[in-house]
Amino acid sequence: MCSPSRSRAAIRMTNVVLALCAVAAAAAAFASCGKATQTRATEQRAEWTPPQQLQPTAPPSTAWRDEHVLKVCADPNNLPFSNARGDGFENKIAELVAKDLNARVEYTWWAQRRGFFRNTLKSGSCDVVLGLPSGSEMALTTTPYYRPFLPFVYDISMGVRRGDQSLRDALEEIIGRRRGEIDKILDDYGVPRSK
Repeated sequence: MCSPSRSRAAIRMTNVVLALCAVAAAAAAFASCGKATQTRATEQRAEWTPPQQLQPTAPPSTAWRDEHVLKVCADPNNLPFSNARGDGFENKIAELVAKDLNARVEYTWWAQRRGFFRNTLKSGSCDVVLGLPSGSEMALTTTPYYRPFLPFVYDISMGVRRGDQSLRDALEEIIGRRRGEIDKILDDYGVPRSK
């Protein structure tokens, strides 16, 4: 007969062996599952296309030149930047730019949230968006028209549809020529910025 201490040791050893077998089985199942998931992910990556290819940008507009209308997309309720009554500093800058282009401003109002660029600039609803971080990939940006004083905050530019180089060049000229007037608008609204 087995002694009680020996049977306890045998039971413990059996439990350890069973636990190790369970861990080994789980590891094998996980490894095979990981390979299948990795294979599926690789297959999915091969079929995936970037969103820019799914939703092409509308062709450049010539309304600002031919019809003397500068189509601006802005948020209708985003003071001090813009609002539907034209009280924001971006509204005033848009008016200044349109005046220099011998055009009138026509707004497309859309809240600046998810889908703003897709539903406005990329769809062709407007020619320009103000208040865009410089170098943004969403649009072709101009030189900055102001630099916030906060570190790690992007310089602020105007953005036009990709491919609309002629409007971008015209805006670049206006920003350079009207820098003093743009600075005065920003000062009137108390926009903090670095000099």
